[in-house]
Amino acid sequence: MDTPTLYNNLANPITLSYVNQNIKTDYTFTDTSSPITYDGSLLKKCNIQLEQLTCNLSFDILITNNLDQNFKCTVFLDIPLKTEEKTIYDGNIILEKDTNLKFYR
Repeated sequence: MDTPTLYNNLANPITLSYVNQNIKTDYTFTDTSSPITYDGSLLKKCNIQLEQLTCNLSFDILITNNLDQNFKCTVFLDIPLKTEEKTIYDGNIILEKDTNLKFYR
C-alpha cells in the first residue's frame, strides 16, 4: 500500500494521464506483421493527422494546511502532440513544466 508523502516545500510531483476515445471507428488493420500497441503510434498507423487533434486539460488543486485552511488553484494545460525532438507518433511524450501557481483561500 502506498502512503502519500507531502514534501515540506510542497514540491510534490503530479502525474496525469488521459485517454482519447472514438478518434477513429471501424478501422481494419491489414498489416499483421507488427503488433498493435495502444499508444500514440496507433494514431500514425490509422492515418490520424496530429493537426486533427487538440489536447487540453484543466483541473483544480485543493490544499488544506495544518491550520485547516483551504487553498485552491485551477490549472489549465495545453498538451503538445509534438516537440522539437519527438511526436506522439513515437508512442508518448513526457512534458515537464515548472510553474508558479497562485492559490487562493
